Amino acid sequence: MGREYLLLIGSGDRPEFRAILRRLETLADWECRRFPTLDSAGRLDEGTARLAVLLESRPGEYPPRAVDRFRARFGPAPIVMIAGSLCEGEARTGRLPRGILRYYHYEWETALRPDLERFLNRRPGRLSLPATANEEDYWRTLPPPADRPEETVRIDSGDPAGENTPRCAVVAADPGMRELLAGNLARRFGMTQSFRSAAELLAARRMPQLERIAIDLILPRTLDFVPVLQQIAEIYPRAEYTLYLFAPHPEEIEAFTGAAPGVTVLSKLSAAALYDD
Repeated sequence: MGREYLLLIGSGDRPEFRAILRRLETLADWECRRFPTLDSAGRLDEGTARLAVLLESRPGEYPPRAVDRFRARFGPAPIVMIAGSLCEGEARTGRLPRGILRYYHYEWETALRPDLERFLNRRPGRLSLPATANEEDYWRTLPPPADRPEETVRIDSGDPAGENTPRCAVVAADPGMRELLAGNLARRFGMTQSFRSAAELLAARRMPQLERIAIDLILPRTLDFVPVLQQIAEIYPRAEYTLYLFAPHPEEIEAFTGAAPGVTVLSKLSAAALYDD
């Protein structure tokens, strides 16, 4: 049996796919093979596909019959579909062909990347299930959550941290948005500190354990925030960043994801669904 590889199928021309492709193509110890269509990938006759990633640029790009022919060629390899901006929502993407897991492009950091890491490290997870599995099967595979005292879930008001070091930070001028983001991050990651502005975050005492920073952008000229983001990223180079824009344009997504590592740009219209518990 030849070397295992990852199949990347579809056009990478759309801006929302560029950052994801860069991350996939630089995975250590994994060869990535790019093909524009399912049919062209199906002509491979050596090696073993470990995973297939379909980039869906437009609704209906991958009809069920074409997917079935592809699956017959590559057997048990999981198939992941990443839906682009033109395919957001069930009304556009429609029902999935059998055995495909769909992720929207804005779910890279929050859902796809963690699932992919578990799969490539051969740990149990969503991508390790057989093609016939459903969502209920996935939840049954998860270990029971560890008991955690209620007091360990804390939302800091923005005052300097005490003995507990924050793992997350929220920057939002609107109090309601600040409370929403801080509450969701605290439930998921633990101690969270909130700030009313980027200047307030930059002036705060350094938080060496910071893992994630969520920023709500309301500037008239959104791209003016790029140098500010770079300044924050220089201080917290290990943190992952989530930026919320009302309706991000492709050039804005490209500018922010290229400004610093680990940046995800989300539409505020999608944020409620993303953090829906």
